[in-house]
Order: sequence, then C-alpha cells, then structure tokens
Amino acid sequence: MTQFSTVSKRMDSAKKRVAGLKDFHNHVIIYCIFNLILYVISGDLLQALNHGETKVPAGFLEWFNLNILITPILWGIGLLLHGLVAYRPKMRFIARWEARQIRKMMEEGLQAPDQN
Repeated sequence: MTQFSTVSKRMDSAKKRVAGLKDFHNHVIIYCIFNLILYVISGDLLQALNHGETKVPAGFLEWFNLNILITPILWGIGLLLHGLVAYRPKMRFIARWEARQIRKMMEEGLQAPDQN
C-alpha cells in the first residue's frame, strides 16, 4: 500500500467523521428550534382552548399536554443516540480486530493462486 493511498483513506475517513458531526450539530439546532416553537405555540394554544368560546373536553387537553411533553423526550432520546454514534470513541479492541482482519485478508490475497 502506498503512502498516498493511506493518506487518501485517512482523508476520506476524516471527511466522513466531520460530515457525521455536522449532521449531528444540525440535528441539535433543529431540535432546539422546533421544541422552542412547540413550547411557545402550545402555551398560546392551550390558553386559547381554555378561555375560548368553545369548551374543549378535558381528555383532549390531557392528551395534548402529554404529546407536548412526550415529543421532546422521545426526540431527545433519538438525539442522544445520534450523538453517541457521531462522537463514538473508536474502541481499541475494534481497531485491533480491524487490523487483524486486514492482515488476514492481505495474506490470503497474496497466497491465492493466480486464476487466469
């Protein structure tokens, strides 16, 4: 393997990692903006529903409040998982396993008879 191909592979790997981090940061920004808007709108909407001319059943208000609470919680869990994937530490045993597999496959490739 040449030095150029090694550098090229590292560059591709770094670009993928940076793209993953950028995607995660965009996800965090969207999460914050959406939940801020949801919080503001829900307060105004609940006030309008409670004091409006038409009375809304209490069951609907409980359902609405529950959904306003559950949305950021479930999305936050998804965001946490996304963060764990984006910032995952490369564990040593995985790196050693990858190196062993690469050596093994290269040795098999060198030992394989020419199939022409």
